[in-house]
Amino acid sequence: MKLLLFIVFIQISFAYGLRGKRCKEYEEYNLITTCEDNPDVFSDTSAIIDRHGFPVENHTVYTKDGYILNVYRIPNPSGQPVFLQHGAAASSEWWVYTGNNSLAFRLARKGYDVWLGNTRGNYNSDERNHKTDKQYWNYTIDDMGNYDLPAVFDTIIKETNKRGEIIYVGHSQGTTEAMIYSITHRDEAKRNLKGLILICPVAKMNSTNKLLINFVKILDVLQIDHTGSSNNLLTAILQNFGSLMKNLANLSNYIYGPTNLYTAEYMPIFFRYLMSSESTLPLKQFAQMASSGKFEAYNHGLGSPKVYDLSMINVPVHLIAGKNDALANLTDVMIVHEEIKNSKLTVMQGYNHMNFFFSKNIDDFYDEFDIAINNLK
Repeated sequence: MKLLLFIVFIQISFAYGLRGKRCKEYEEYNLITTCEDNPDVFSDTSAIIDRHGFPVENHTVYTKDGYILNVYRIPNPSGQPVFLQHGAAASSEWWVYTGNNSLAFRLARKGYDVWLGNTRGNYNSDERNHKTDKQYWNYTIDDMGNYDLPAVFDTIIKETNKRGEIIYVGHSQGTTEAMIYSITHRDEAKRNLKGLILICPVAKMNSTNKLLINFVKILDVLQIDHTGSSNNLLTAILQNFGSLMKNLANLSNYIYGPTNLYTAEYMPIFFRYLMSSESTLPLKQFAQMASSGKFEAYNHGLGSPKVYDLSMINVPVHLIAGKNDALANLTDVMIVHEEIKNSKLTVMQGYNHMNFFFSKNIDDFYDEFDIAINNLK
């Protein structure tokens, strides 16, 4: 009977529009307790920006190899441009979905001209037109660094006329593509960028969580060429079963690293945007790097892949790492720090791979971020 009532509830939710919840405790996520509404849970970047009182622009970017990207902007023409790039299987929503205390809104209030990227394959870009097109999903992190970022920077410079002033902020895979770009387009990066702030930088993966390698093996066996979408159904279920939500959040620590910094109020958003659409080749490239111990291009089976030389990066770099991060392991980040000449490193105690978005002491990170971005001005 309970199962039947829940199925009816879910059907009504989808029929009349999903409503997000924000509860203080996991136990309050149930079918009875009334918590605060959180419309951001089932929104997209543009709607979230607008809802929080900021102007928003939508820019279509065309890459030289034929992909269409969607970049959002919280415009401030007099401000310094800051470009935020999400990680693997993520999206621009990550920079805005914790509301007024999100990094993008915090930067906008400080007067920056904020740009929010979406990689190829992302549901904010053009993946919806290519779900069954296997050739579309045949791209790697190398392509993001070599095609996506140059096209995005050209767009920002065209709109702002501020070549050389762009501050790049990336998380996880967003750091990997930035390092590839800064190595393979070395002179161009020097002309275009003021510097890089790389959060959870992923280049060396000797000590990374080996669950990634096993996950990629499963993808190979199943012959899956892309993963993810928006997790509306999963989120609708979890919002009404707080104990299940809490257990899944704890289980995620085996992937991202141990933490006690998550808060119940943002967990629906955590799961709503987890594993957005992405080709599986970037994940395979990470698994390849974890196996080889090298920062290298994807191996297409045409001989030894190109190894990227981090010492070639000639723009200022500030690395920010989590002490408990299981994917961008601190041991590996230290190697990256040593190989990028004159780079700076900040280590956040108790942070795992996701705490830079979800943490009850997020202001500690923001204090360190302010130091990093002020040093790049």
